[in-house]
Amino acid sequence: TTLLAAPGCEMADYLDWAGREGPYRMLPSVWLPSLRVICEAAVYFCIYLVLAPRLPGTTMYADDAWAAEPLWWRIGWVWVFMAAQRCKLYVAWKLSEAAMNASG
Repeated sequence: TTLLAAPGCEMADYLDWAGREGPYRMLPSVWLPSLRVICEAAVYFCIYLVLAPRLPGTTMYADDAWAAEPLWWRIGWVWVFMAAQRCKLYVAWKLSEAAMNASG
């Protein structure tokens, strides 16, 4: 018979999967992919820790020296500033991906 929930599968296949028997005996490890993603998150976190104190957002509007800079310089500075700020989002996304990988 087949199960009524989810895609059709044989009960024997489901029991083999639940008991890790038959073709489901050797499932791939979840630790190496999770560790790789955690290392990527650590890299993004280090980038954020290095760049965030050096690129404070208050310098963009604090004085007239900012307005005196050429437009190409201001656009470049904002681009680098936003790239540094995105790193903290990348850390959260990578950690959630690692948790998803670890869950199987």
